[in-house]
Amino acid sequence: MRLYLAVAVLVLALVAYTEAQDATMEEKMTQFGDQNIRHAHTHKHTNTQTHNKNHKLTVLIYSLLRKWFNEQMEKVKKNLQ
Repeated sequence: MRLYLAVAVLVLALVAYTEAQDATMEEKMTQFGDQNIRHAHTHKHTNTQTHNKNHKLTVLIYSLLRKWFNEQMEKVKKNLQ
């Protein structure tokens, strides 16, 4: 009889422990999801900034090249006249 009582107590303790672990696991999963969302927002912001810088640099390079090319064409036209 004592053995059955001891087994029942152990099973109840195991169930209580497992339920406590499930709540902790849910909290961990929620925290993990929140961290991933924060990381995604930070990554998106960084990518947007980098893209904007690259775009501005590209526009600058094209405008400088266009200016240089126009200057060279003017020199060639002057030499041909």
